[in-house]
Amino acid sequence: MKRVVKEVSGVQIVGAQQDAVWVLDLDRAWFVNAEGNVRGPYPWGGFAASVASKQAICHLNRDAIRRVECLEPDGKKHYPPLSLRRELTGGLLSFSNDRLLTGNITGGSLNYYNTGGLAAKLTIENAGITPTGDAFVSLIIDDKSADVCLSNGTAQRVFIEYDDPSRFPIPLRLGVAAVEGDRTLVYGFDRAVWYKGDKIEKSFTVDDNVYRKDIFPHHWRTSTNFVTANSSGGTIIISTSGPTGMAIIGMRWNPESK
Repeated sequence: MKRVVKEVSGVQIVGAQQDAVWVLDLDRAWFVNAEGNVRGPYPWGGFAASVASKQAICHLNRDAIRRVECLEPDGKKHYPPLSLRRELTGGLLSFSNDRLLTGNITGGSLNYYNTGGLAAKLTIENAGITPTGDAFVSLIIDDKSADVCLSNGTAQRVFIEYDDPSRFPIPLRLGVAAVEGDRTLVYGFDRAVWYKGDKIEKSFTVDDNVYRKDIFPHHWRTSTNFVTANSSGGTIIISTSGPTGMAIIGMRWNPESK
C-alpha cells in the first residue's frame, strides 16, 4: 500500500521490522510506521552508518563508552551490552552481545569481531550474475590476486595485478568484471584479460572503442555503499548492476565456522 508522508525532510532511509522505516538527515531521525504515522524528529548522529535492530535504529558511537547506541521509535536511547573489546573500526552493519560486523561504507571491506577482538577481515571487490543465473562475488586476497566465488559452489583464483608503466606510488589492481561459465573477465585501466579456468585465454589493450564493444556488454559493477547486512541473520547484502539489470545478492560469512 502506498503512503505519502510530508512531515519529514531526510535524505536516507533505513528499513525496520513491521514495514516501518527510519528517515535520516545529517543530525536527525524520524520513525515512520506502516500506516504512515511519524514520530520525531529526534537528535541522531548516525546518518551514514545506521542499521535497524527490530524497530530501533543503531550505530557505532565511538564517543560513548558503551559504543553501540540505539534509538527507539519513542525517542528513548539505549546501549546494548556487548562483551567486546573497544578497538573497533568501520561502520556498524550487524551485532549481537558477543559478535559484531563492521564495514567501510565506501567499499567492501568488512571486519568481524568476537570477544577476542578482530577475528577476521574480508574485502569484497565486485559481484554480479552469470549468464546462467548464478551469483558471483570476487574477494581480494592481496594486491596480486582475487578469489571468485559462485553460488553453485565453485571458486576460481585470478590474478589482478596491474603492471603500471607510470609506477604509481600505491599498487593498482584490475577488477573482476564478469564470469561466464569457466571464463572470467578481469579489467581495469587500459588492460583486460579473459581467463579460462586459471589460464589466460586472451589479454588485450582497452581504449574507448574496445570498452564499448568487448567490456561493457559483460561488465558488472558495484558502487559506493554497495554492502549492508541483515542484523537478525548476519547475511551480507550486496547490490550490483550489469548487462541484465540490477541485482541484490545475499552472502553468508561466518569465520568461526572454519
